[in-house]
Amino acid sequence: MLKKVLLSLGSNLGDRSLYIKKAMDELATLSELKILSRSSVMETSPIGVTGQQNYLNAVLFVETTMEPLRLLKELKAIEQRLGRKFRVRWAEREIDIDILIYEGVTLKVPELCLPHKEFTNRLFALKGAAELWPEGVIGEYNSTVKSLYLSRKEELCKDQIVLDTKW
Repeated sequence: MLKKVLLSLGSNLGDRSLYIKKAMDELATLSELKILSRSSVMETSPIGVTGQQNYLNAVLFVETTMEPLRLLKELKAIEQRLGRKFRVRWAEREIDIDILIYEGVTLKVPELCLPHKEFTNRLFALKGAAELWPEGVIGEYNSTVKSLYLSRKEELCKDQIVLDTKW
């Protein structure tokens, strides 16, 4: 069954724009996934750490027939192909691809939490999601994406820098 999914892309090492572009190119090769649209690219300050370069982030709105855990496996394979080195939590990243929302699914297993457990704490994720799928309903929060963004925007802006950049 075809499901709508929001993915986040982020990079704060090396050529950040190139990593995000290559990740989108790799995603476009997956036969069971179709990219419908992409958000603006946002430059964001790292959260929870200091001494790192800012991230470039974007959100993709896709459709897929892959189940969540299979999709996660494909995303991790793309990260590895693009040279991601796995480090401690909150460390810098060549590329990071996360599932933010998977239509109609709430899941909490060791390898995956849906909606993404930090979704409502990341201004870029909420902003990008609201650009792409404002009417999307997130059952766990009993709210639309746009409503969540509007309710959290002011609070999150105090701690997180988000600058829209061009592709």
